[in-house]
Amino acid sequence: MQNADCRLQNSGFRTCALLLIVAVSLSLAQDVPGAVKAFDRAVLRQMTVRADSLLYARRFAAAETAYTELLAADSSYGYGRLGLATARYYQRRAGNADNGAVLDGLRQAAELAPLDPLAQLRYGEALLPWRLPNASAETDSERLVRATRLLERALELAPSRVEPHLPLYFASLARGDVASAGAGLRTARAAGFFPQPVLDFGYNLLVSSDSGGFLFANGDMDLFPVLALQADGLRTDVTVVSIPLLEARWYVRYLKARGLPISFTADELETLGGRYDKKLERTLTPGERILESAVEHRREVRGGFYFPVTVRREILELFKSALSLEGFVYRIADDKDVIPVNEPRFSANLNERYREPDFRDMPVWRANSSPLTRDYSVLARDCAAALWGLADEYRSRGDVTRASGYCRRACSMLADAGKWEGLEKVLNYWLKMAPLDPDALRLKKDYYGE
Repeated sequence: MQNADCRLQNSGFRTCALLLIVAVSLSLAQDVPGAVKAFDRAVLRQMTVRADSLLYARRFAAAETAYTELLAADSSYGYGRLGLATARYYQRRAGNADNGAVLDGLRQAAELAPLDPLAQLRYGEALLPWRLPNASAETDSERLVRATRLLERALELAPSRVEPHLPLYFASLARGDVASAGAGLRTARAAGFFPQPVLDFGYNLLVSSDSGGFLFANGDMDLFPVLALQADGLRTDVTVVSIPLLEARWYVRYLKARGLPISFTADELETLGGRYDKKLERTLTPGERILESAVEHRREVRGGFYFPVTVRREILELFKSALSLEGFVYRIADDKDVIPVNEPRFSANLNERYREPDFRDMPVWRANSSPLTRDYSVLARDCAAALWGLADEYRSRGDVTRASGYCRRACSMLADAGKWEGLEKVLNYWLKMAPLDPDALRLKKDYYGE
């Protein structure tokens, strides 16, 4: 009995001691920078949700501040480090972040979270030499090797997350491994990485292009879906070009071997710099100069040059006077033969060749974690703008019936995607053109409630 009392006393002492240690620890945690109390983890999660929402709303400066606050609460929080570096990555386009600092931030995130596939993916992407040039003392070859290793590690950590196959495509291409590049995109497509409306849009871009042509695209929504479809054998007679990668010399050499007509010699490419354009009042990048050179020699290409309607405005402005809308693509036409809207070609594409993307009840593109490409409903806006352009062409010819028909299709597409601002603009145009059209009046009543 005495031994039992001793055990109880000892147990009580240990309990009191433990409570005292916890109390002291919590007291110290309030004063030590970077320390987070256990019961504050819920607050940390709330702060993370807020920071993430700012990032995906493209409010990158505000997101940077929010992630900085997270790291002030817990300096070893790998996800916060990743978010901060990602926010800075997108701010660098506005000149508000240094490439080296961004790369270092992503390295820290990968080291703090070695088992997080997203951290390995983002650091691997950034290590690709063409993503953050001049951000490291390593050679391009060394960076490419390390980037490939990290991207493959991301796949090992999360085999069902096939997103690393996208940057690995160009990493494989840079190494001359075309077979692996295509296999990775086939895997991504088979795993359902691309939403169906995105694949349908990519299909439409390919069937818009003539055999032997070059299709110039931007990124996740108008480049990789097309490449994935080609990896499965669709329209391999069209050469698909990544506009951002025109800044990489190895890629330009690859395209020259594929027949892209560029006047710069190999030596000139190595030292090519920017050029100030007085008309556009900005400096063209080396990649834009290469694109400009290719377009100048477009008559050497049998199938023509095409730009999706999703291509950045500043790129389209370079060739504004030569653009001919032929559906969901612009063709670079000959100077003497420019038709702003090629109605026969547009109509044939739209009514005979295209798959109409279904933008109803679109799920979030959860497989794609890129803040700039997650919302693929923007495709509805760009496609509807093209339909509006065709409608205006018919209006200029006095064919109000056909013009109204394409306004109806544009409004339907925008309504399905929830793009109400765009719908309002097209609807007002439609009502001004055909104020008594019953479909337009019905849509006005549904939209405005009058």
